[in-house]
Amino acid sequence: MIAVSLGDSTVQILSADYKKLVNKFKMKPSDQNFDLKGLYPVTSLSWLPTKSADIKDWKLLGSCLDGSIIHWNPSMKNKAQQVLLNKDNSYRSIDFNREGSQFAVSGSLPIIEIYDSLTFRQVSQIESAHDSSVMTQRFYPSDSNMMFSGGNDG
Repeated sequence: MIAVSLGDSTVQILSADYKKLVNKFKMKPSDQNFDLKGLYPVTSLSWLPTKSADIKDWKLLGSCLDGSIIHWNPSMKNKAQQVLLNKDNSYRSIDFNREGSQFAVSGSLPIIEIYDSLTFRQVSQIESAHDSSVMTQRFYPSDSNMMFSGGNDG
């Protein structure tokens, strides 16, 4: 499956062969369960790493400019659930670690927030890496204790 975020706030889920649209939904700011109504940009998407071929085990997280993190899985059809909201940060990037146990988000603030992927509770925060907004961050592929990030502090 391939997840695509479009400029009109639509998220499309496509089959890997690019020939079939599996699902789509639009983001609506700061609602608990939003559906096809609304308009709010999803800036980054990340699939939970899984070895399972069962589509029911798949999980997609998205970061949004309104400071929300959205969660979608195939059982949710054309709806996504807002699982976090930080109105102080406009998120631009999201990434799971290789184990899928944690994810990191970054955005308009000079911090990187790290969350538990099951409870959605913040477990850590990196505050000293940048002087201004963080445009992107990624866990190091072979070591989840390391991370790359890029910011506007050039």
